[in-house]
Amino acid sequence: MNLFNYKVLLLSLIFSIGCGNERSNFLGWDTRLKIMNTQNIDYYYCASFVYPNLELVENNYSQRFSLPAISTDVFTTQCCWEELLQECCKNHLILDFFTKENYEKQKWETIRDQNLIDTQLIFTVEQLDSMDWIVKF
Repeated sequence: MNLFNYKVLLLSLIFSIGCGNERSNFLGWDTRLKIMNTQNIDYYYCASFVYPNLELVENNYSQRFSLPAISTDVFTTQCCWEELLQECCKNHLILDFFTKENYEKQKWETIRDQNLIDTQLIFTVEQLDSMDWIVKF
């Protein structure tokens, strides 16, 4: 095989490992969900993935992400969002937001135990589709 054939074979292999959804990127990461902070305040956010429970819980998805004022973060999953949300949380996504000031004043355990969420947004897959997977707050 010549070099060109190896390149074609390699590209074919890379494209074949995606999650099967035409909206995900070629490595299988679904990058459609974008979180936009339209306010002049820095935030942190996390997804709880435990619908219908609306309280904060500690689990594998409890990562908190920084979201500076007037910025956008791309929130990704290694499969398709629809599949993840169907498996874990009855097709709902819960996003919990904390102002940077409040988040950095408290220990995470206190925030979690007292459910100190500044803003909580809940979306169905249909709502996310209608918003083109862009969450603005």
